[in-house]
Amino acid sequence: MRAEYALVRYIADPARYEPRNVGIVFWDGEQWECRIDPEAARRVEAENPHLAPGAVLTFGGVLRHALEQASVCSRDELQSVLSRFKEFPVSISDLRITTLDETIEDSRERRERAIDTLLKRLVRPRRRGGGGPSPELVLERLLRPWILRHQIERDYVIAQSRSGVPRTVHFFINGSRNVAIDALNLNLKRAPDIIKRADAEANKIRDVRDSGVDLRFVVFYIPNTSPDMQDVTRQALQILRAVDAAVTADRGEIERLVSAEP
Repeated sequence: MRAEYALVRYIADPARYEPRNVGIVFWDGEQWECRIDPEAARRVEAENPHLAPGAVLTFGGVLRHALEQASVCSRDELQSVLSRFKEFPVSISDLRITTLDETIEDSRERRERAIDTLLKRLVRPRRRGGGGPSPELVLERLLRPWILRHQIERDYVIAQSRSGVPRTVHFFINGSRNVAIDALNLNLKRAPDIIKRADAEANKIRDVRDSGVDLRFVVFYIPNTSPDMQDVTRQALQILRAVDAAVTADRGEIERLVSAEP
């Protein structure tokens, strides 16, 4: 059994013009999936300081929205939409062939397994030793059962904000609950970087809230294990709580949140 995919690339530095793989659009003959890898997106943003945090994930949301609006249900329709996004700073490859594991009976799980394999092999930056998985990947693994049932959406785009700039959250609980879950890595080496991450998240939350959107924000974070960073970590959490975000490093708390009845 075969499927097709296109690589989504983003050009961080116009001068060097080096496209970086940031995600894939996947087609199994019946359904499409658009997936941007958060670690690849973060690498691109680090290479271009002019890119706002979350800019690449936001682009992924725009691409996904275009596919939804076009009601894509064929290969030709998929190619037609993708052709609109092949101008700088984005580069999308032609469709390529891959295979699906026919031993997996559930079509959603079969599709997810193929997408994960492609992201790991072609998109996700290789680790250079040390460190654990990113908080986004921790949440993705935890929330996979709900994602497969389409009860939780990845990289959800909030179109309304005070600034007028679309904002992206890592996970959004569908239905009437209006809960956004973001992931934040505070296990960094430099105190200014920790504060910068917290400030960027708080500014995004404030920008959405100030537009009148009724949305509950939950921030799952990877804590800093260095004794020298405990004070700055407390400051970062204080910044997030000041905009009424719930913060937790407890995976069990996230699981209880998404499992609760609406």
